[in-house]
Amino acid sequence: MGNKFKIDYDGNESLKEEVESIRDSYIEKSKSQIELENLRKIDSRVKNIPLIISLSFGIIGTLLFGYGMAEFLKLKNYYVLGGISIGIGIIFIAIAYPLYNKIYKYLKNKYKDQILELSEKILNDIDE
Repeated sequence: MGNKFKIDYDGNESLKEEVESIRDSYIEKSKSQIELENLRKIDSRVKNIPLIISLSFGIIGTLLFGYGMAEFLKLKNYYVLGGISIGIGIIFIAIAYPLYNKIYKYLKNKYKDQILELSEKILNDIDE
């Protein structure tokens, strides 16, 4: 019972990786490492923002479509509301992918100069 939370390492390799990971978090980063992190942040921003927005539109559209189908199939006085909800849901679903492309192209053009500048600096530092 006393060794309930004992950590058992299965070899020196995993221990070495863990120690190096902890050590690396305390070492100051060079200028090129900081620039590479900035490059990765900008690149992930360009890729993730359009994805999140288009997924949100797709999910909202799917929920509206499902709600509309449920209301429409009740066959009482709600079939008009169901039909409207289905139509709005289809519109949201249909514009999700074009919206992704539009936002992605916009952000790509917006951050293009920064990405190219940072990548040139990093590549020049590597060559030297």
